[in-house]
Amino acid sequence: MRTFRTLPNVYCTLCDQYFVSNEARTQHVQFSENHPLCRPCGRRFINKNALRVHLNSSPRHHYCAVCDIEYHTLASLRVHLEFATVHRSDLDDGDFMIDDDVPWDDDLFEDDTPSWIDNVRHRRYPEVTQPARADFNTPPGVQVKPDDLRGNASHHHDKSSKGELEEPVVTFTCSLCLEAPQNTSTTRCGHVFCTPCIHKALKFKRSCPVCRTPAVPTQLRKIYLTAS
Repeated sequence: MRTFRTLPNVYCTLCDQYFVSNEARTQHVQFSENHPLCRPCGRRFINKNALRVHLNSSPRHHYCAVCDIEYHTLASLRVHLEFATVHRSDLDDGDFMIDDDVPWDDDLFEDDTPSWIDNVRHRRYPEVTQPARADFNTPPGVQVKPDDLRGNASHHHDKSSKGELEEPVVTFTCSLCLEAPQNTSTTRCGHVFCTPCIHKALKFKRSCPVCRTPAVPTQLRKIYLTAS
């Protein structure tokens, strides 16, 4: 009686090998270092696409399929989805025109370093109750010391007839229009501008005009300057 040998009919593209069944190939994948590994789950997958599908569908992972980035917490993923340029729709609003001569550097805002993500995450999605702390908002009538501002300030020293040095007079000007602002706002990094200028600047470039720290209009805080 003639017997027929079963030919391998299941193929592993990554290793260029055939297997007699899906079970045999699955066992091969789990023990082969050529296949991508999900360390938290202790599983290997037949290719990177299968790994991405696992990361995107598993409730254990916090994964952005568009950017191919995995985060440790759900709050960090939410910050990324809210602030990353690739996920924002500001350019579709039609409320401003973009000048082609103005460089648009997305790398300045696409900062997914853990320190920046954690900083924003703790502010917008606190996981534990934190004590109240001072914010950038200053109630009307409360004087802001010029030394605490990082805007442009010019100091004028005048000497009296007796040769004594009088208290310096500080005149604050916006770093963008170089004029004394009527309404002022501060970025999260602490630089102060007149409100219309900084709003317009952040529409064209998502970073502070002074120090290039990533910034968006929703992070601006109004402050009230009073003359001494």
